[in-house]
Amino acid sequence: LASCGHSGLLSFLVDSEIAPLLNEMLRGASKRTSHTAKTGFFAGLSHQVRGYRIAATTASISGVAPKVSWELDQRHENCIRVFRFLAVSVRAADELYSRSPKDKALKKKFFDRALYCIQSNEASIEECLLQVSRATMSESTTAQPSHGHLGRKGLTMQVLREASAIFALLTELCDGDEDIFYQRYAKLYSTMVELARQVVLSTSCFLGASAMARELFQNLTDMEKGNGGSASANIVGETRLGLSPVIDVFAASGRSNTRHEAIQFSHFVSGCSTPVSTSEEERKLKYPDAWKQNVVVQGNADPRQPPELTESSLEQNSRTAITNEFEFALEREACQCLFHAASMMWSTHPASTSFVEFTPEEIASIRNDISWVKARDIVAFRMDDSRHPVRALGEVLYVDTVNLCVHVRVIGSADIHRSVSVPLHRLTGVEDRTKRQGTMAFAPAPETSAVLKKSRRELSIGHLVFAMRWCHEFEHEEKLQGRTGESPWIRMSAEVLGLLVAKEVSLHRESTNPHTSPEQSRMFKAQLLDLFGKEDEYSRFSNPDYGGANMLRTKGRLNDLLPPDLLAAVRQHLGNELMEAIDQILAIQEAHKQQATLHHNRYASPALADVRWYGQRG
Repeated sequence: LASCGHSGLLSFLVDSEIAPLLNEMLRGASKRTSHTAKTGFFAGLSHQVRGYRIAATTASISGVAPKVSWELDQRHENCIRVFRFLAVSVRAADELYSRSPKDKALKKKFFDRALYCIQSNEASIEECLLQVSRATMSESTTAQPSHGHLGRKGLTMQVLREASAIFALLTELCDGDEDIFYQRYAKLYSTMVELARQVVLSTSCFLGASAMARELFQNLTDMEKGNGGSASANIVGETRLGLSPVIDVFAASGRSNTRHEAIQFSHFVSGCSTPVSTSEEERKLKYPDAWKQNVVVQGNADPRQPPELTESSLEQNSRTAITNEFEFALEREACQCLFHAASMMWSTHPASTSFVEFTPEEIASIRNDISWVKARDIVAFRMDDSRHPVRALGEVLYVDTVNLCVHVRVIGSADIHRSVSVPLHRLTGVEDRTKRQGTMAFAPAPETSAVLKKSRRELSIGHLVFAMRWCHEFEHEEKLQGRTGESPWIRMSAEVLGLLVAKEVSLHRESTNPHTSPEQSRMFKAQLLDLFGKEDEYSRFSNPDYGGANMLRTKGRLNDLLPPDLLAAVRQHLGNELMEAIDQILAIQEAHKQQATLHHNRYASPALADVRWYGQRG
């Protein structure tokens, strides 16, 4: 906005009257449309749906509730536009006005205007974010879905779009100058950070359950076709099945268990959301070509007809609930919301501000005191004493208190065993290890619907893994629908979630407290290998018949989603966990192989078989 250099536009953007004007737009737009019925079933009740307004009400028959149709509320659209405008203006100010004191004063006006609008509309913003965060906590997610809440408690397109715009603005404020936000509105800052965590939890559960339901239904189709079927079914199966232990357990235990879990995950998704407007209702009855062959019930080709209470209709309705066009569109909005909320978590993570750069006065005061440096500390230092020295980061290996120097391993060096000696006066910064604490629980991704429902109250690293599985699964859905490249939010979400997972795992690894049980730890490491495993690592595994793992994929789910440099950085942080997962799988496969060989040798001899047969007869 500000890059055009037009003086009239710049003066307009920072005009003192703009902030109150935008604030009034937010206040008017954030008020939900209300309709109070005078007579009938809804007499005296006020119906409010955030982001929508009543389009028409059909006349009611005696004893039958009237039908209300809804449409998008343009005032709410204006609210979303204001948040997006503020986010773009803050980013423009941060990029263009950070040099001279005059520029910084101009930048401060942009920040002040955005903070003023947020603080003035705190209640409305909190209400929106709470609706998103509590969507997966509804009791309707624990049983067969019910659409009675009509968007007042669950995820709707408009609420997700508003939450995305809010977090986009909050992230820009935290990236631009977090201190201004925190120092002036400490309580509001803490509230927004906590709401970001809750929104990440809610959207991760919603998206992960959708991916699990579609994967399991496709697994079911593959089993019915004998792992064969059409070319499109083979493509889906090859990209969706992998190292996930529970998916393989479902496949090994047969159709009934797979079907049960797929239906339960589908019910969870349906209970989180519902279409509100007439156009959304219409999209719920449309299906992408890739799924049309799987959504026609035998003897009931029209999905609008009331389903029969049979096992096949229950399965069919569960398939249609997570494969219609409305559901895919809602997931795209949820993905965008997840990206912005996770970006705010990344920007405000305590470890991101753990590094402290010394001022010249501090450097002078510690010139002869090396007691503050400890082994394993991360320090910044100058490589030499020239006027323009190269700066580097290193991990302290040894502290020489006699010569007042430290031996460090340069981070990023190709030779991991090479160390350099750095005199005390060259140190320019150190990491505050007290801030290197994990902010999420250490737990694996929920692999069953029962575990998912129990894990909805506390954000864990496993929920991020759950959401990244959706990124892989939905990227494939986009390819099947011919929408390649149209949804950059999928890749962007995978990137920020991958960074958060790598950071949290490394922080928990440094902790001396036990994270979880050995069984959960093994499960979590296998899930990481499922996401980030390399092709040469997968090739080490033997015949899947011995391992109990379906090896249709030849590499991790996110290998084609993440940029190579980012994937390498994430793998470097997770190297220990990935190697332990490989060793665990190889050990299991070897044990199964030996057991199979022993069983074969025991019953291979015909004489032994005859003896056993005669012994059973006697």
